[in-house]
Amino acid sequence: DTRPLLIFDSHTDTVGVEGMVVEPFGAEIRDGKMYGRGTCDTKGTGAAMLCALKKYAERAEQPVRVAVMFSVDEEVSMDGIKHFLNKDYEGIKGDAPSVSVIVGEPTDLRPYVAHNGVLRWKLVTSGVAAHSSRPFNGRSAITPMLTLLQVVESEYIPSVTASHDLIGRAACAVTMLKGGHSPNVIADHCEALIDRRLSPGHASETVAKATEALKEVLDGTGLPYSLSTLMSVPSFSQTHNAELTERVSASLEVSRGEGAGVPTGINFCTHASWFSTHGVPCVVLGPGLSDKAHTKDEYICLDRLEQGVEVYLALMNDLC
Repeated sequence: DTRPLLIFDSHTDTVGVEGMVVEPFGAEIRDGKMYGRGTCDTKGTGAAMLCALKKYAERAEQPVRVAVMFSVDEEVSMDGIKHFLNKDYEGIKGDAPSVSVIVGEPTDLRPYVAHNGVLRWKLVTSGVAAHSSRPFNGRSAITPMLTLLQVVESEYIPSVTASHDLIGRAACAVTMLKGGHSPNVIADHCEALIDRRLSPGHASETVAKATEALKEVLDGTGLPYSLSTLMSVPSFSQTHNAELTERVSASLEVSRGEGAGVPTGINFCTHASWFSTHGVPCVVLGPGLSDKAHTKDEYICLDRLEQGVEVYLALMNDLC
């Protein structure tokens, strides 16, 4: 098949349901909204893609080959999309002269053409266990961790100043801390997780450079520690996407009105990082509000869902 290929990608996994104040899997419809885990992030995009594909399949002429892909593990390590690109992409591409991808995420139907990457470190300190009634027989792993985290907060985080016009500043935060296993035992192990958001387009905003800068600050304390990288996802920018961005923007201006196609960016990361790394043009686009993703009362507005179908269908028709 020598037609251009347009792939629509929507991930099927969600975050957990603890703390939700609506039935997570009830799909309750109330006041024009559907509530439940994943309605916004991102089952809504997948449903809209399927409905648009059904309508496209009814056309007599189909100048573009369209594929809808449901991927897994986006919320944790993105292993699903990496497997697809490394193992299955070439077979799906076949003889297509060009491939473009629409990554489904809740963007309120605005085209996202840039976003931050993510880098997560695990920082570990060690000690010697002892009964808490005789702390002098041990050495707490928590004490050096407190000092290390203090310099992370006071020295490293303020140095994270890289910025992107469409996204804003890069970011860093200590997100988890765990130490000890019993209230009457001196902790012999302590670990903290540090989340770093990497801004696109900066030489300093790479995994290697960011890790080197953090180690320099930690080494300044003179304390022993270990630092490992748990995961990394590259940032996403318009490097390979100028032509696709222009065409998506033009389609949105027609289907949704003036101003709807203005490209923008977001600070979270998506599968677009990996498509872009493989040189595949992509734009992030879908119904739903990003600030309702992962929330205790997650929902998607039904009128936006219906608009999402029409937007995706218009792209299938226009991007040929």
